Amino acid sequence: MITEIISEVDKEIDKIIFPELCSLELESLPRLVSLCAPLTQCIHVPLIDQKVVMPHLELLKLSKINCEKLWDDKLLSHSRMQNLKSLKIDKCGSMRYAFSSSVARELVNLKSLKISNFQLLEDIFVCNSNDEDLLPMLETFEISHMEHLKSVWHNQLAPNSFCKLKQLKIQFCNKLSNIVPSNVLDKLQKLETMTVTDCPNLEVVFETQGLKADGGRQIRLDMQLKTLTLKNLPMLKHIWSGNPNESFKFQNIFQLKVIECKTLNHVLPLSMAKELQHLQEIYIEECGIEFIAAHDELADTYPILIFPELTSLSFRDLSQLRSFSHGLHTLDCPVLRHVDVLHCDKLVLFKPKSLNYQEIVPVDTVPLLSIEKFVPNTRELILNRKDVTMLCNGQLNDELIYRVTALRLRCFHDEADKFPSGFLQKFINLIKLKVTCSSFTYIFSSGSKCAGHSETTMKLRNLVLVQLDNLEFICEEKSEVQSVIQNIETLSVTRCSRLKNIIPSSALFENLEQLEVFNCGGLEYIMKSSTITNLPKLRKLCIDFCEKIEVIVASDDENDASELSFMKLGYLRLNNLPRLRSFCKGRHDFKFPLLRTLFVINCPMMETFSNGMLNAPKLIEVRVTPQDDRWNGDLNTTIKKIAVKRNSTDD
Repeated sequence: MITEIISEVDKEIDKIIFPELCSLELESLPRLVSLCAPLTQCIHVPLIDQKVVMPHLELLKLSKINCEKLWDDKLLSHSRMQNLKSLKIDKCGSMRYAFSSSVARELVNLKSLKISNFQLLEDIFVCNSNDEDLLPMLETFEISHMEHLKSVWHNQLAPNSFCKLKQLKIQFCNKLSNIVPSNVLDKLQKLETMTVTDCPNLEVVFETQGLKADGGRQIRLDMQLKTLTLKNLPMLKHIWSGNPNESFKFQNIFQLKVIECKTLNHVLPLSMAKELQHLQEIYIEECGIEFIAAHDELADTYPILIFPELTSLSFRDLSQLRSFSHGLHTLDCPVLRHVDVLHCDKLVLFKPKSLNYQEIVPVDTVPLLSIEKFVPNTRELILNRKDVTMLCNGQLNDELIYRVTALRLRCFHDEADKFPSGFLQKFINLIKLKVTCSSFTYIFSSGSKCAGHSETTMKLRNLVLVQLDNLEFICEEKSEVQSVIQNIETLSVTRCSRLKNIIPSSALFENLEQLEVFNCGGLEYIMKSSTITNLPKLRKLCIDFCEKIEVIVASDDENDASELSFMKLGYLRLNNLPRLRSFCKGRHDFKFPLLRTLFVINCPMMETFSNGMLNAPKLIEVRVTPQDDRWNGDLNTTIKKIAVKRNSTDD
């Protein structure tokens, strides 16, 4: 086992120089003690001592080395390693600290520092001097999986320490209680991106209380932070612990994400929220917050919060969220295009037309947005049961409805809920409809109010159904829904476990070009043989992860030997269908004049494609993986050969 890289050095040699060495990587050397064999026995031998000189070293990577000390404290003044730009240290488990301050102050050109997986390390920097600038050129600083780390920074920092740091990422540090103490904050004015995740005891991100300049006067800092991401911080109480408006501004933030912070009561002070004029995206998920912005003493009482650049707003699984702020505040977001509010039961999303600020409205029912201002810009209007109920009561005028081309309906969780067809029929310019996370049994039924309103549905092109656990039929058999479905070009169905039928024989999907079915465990077939003539334009058919499907086409009559044609089908994928035996069990002949691409992946029961004659003149291969294809002259022979090879492999 290697214990040193250079051994048996003559005592008279005081330096070993590597004049052209630019990059050094040492990995998986668990017995390595030092680069150079020590001349005397020492308790703590540094890995890199003063004898080794690497004046042009720019990249240093150390991984899985059990040395107790990385540097000789006198190293750098002798070895001239000031050109080091990138340092990565991983799984060097015996070290208790990474740098003394005397070492750190010599790394004047270091731009990237990444430290991870230290089992014993409690501090990254230890103090033996506080009058020198530490890492003044550092731009990227990443720390992860440091079980015992208590502090990220040196206790006392000279003015230009970390002054060019742009990216800070901290993950899986179990003992950290704060990230940026007040004495460090003024050093990080250039910080642009900050990510903190999976720190179970973290309580504060920015400590801002008591931020004073030398001489005791209050200082004001203009922070350059643009992106802040916080995730899985179960003990987080404050992102900003003090009143930021008194001492610094975070007005440059354009992306703010806070996820899985259960004890967090609010995201930021109201006075700070009013300064976020460059905010473009806010995403909050699974937090205990009641308000996004908490009232503070410096916030004014103006009832509208203006975010002139906000384009995306997502609030998901915030069961306690009542409103954006503690007060009568509605958001004014002139360029907002995407709003995603999911499972926020106490939040009213849209302001009804009848509501104005002269009326007395309980705080917990203050709406988030004005629908009249939002709809003209939106790419997709996302509504839940509560939203639809309110908007059905005359709160959404026709002019706004006509602007909507993409609509998503979700969270109709009451099993008595029926698909709101009467509401849908108003959207005469609707092109895409997505229905998710609801308890509907049918989408279009014989009682559908859409029936007979051809002018309201002629433009519907795309229908997407996701996670509808009670859905049995998309179209009820013999229902009069032709005006709804006749122009649908794409139909995608995912995770509808009780679905029994995709396309009823009575439904004419005359313009359907693409059909995708994924993870629908209740389906035994996709369509009846009599339905094929209703799909004259089908180009792409994808069936994935449907555990009960035995055939794709079920024959209406087992004695029927008529020819069935998919005249436009060019792409067919059958993927992870454990019970699939064949494309069709009947005696039908099949015609695929344009079929070029066929995937048959993980279909262990399939031994033949069909029992009848096959005509697929353009097909020259069957893909069994995205990279592996087979062909044995014709389709049925190829499928049989694939089955024989699979069975022989299994044996």
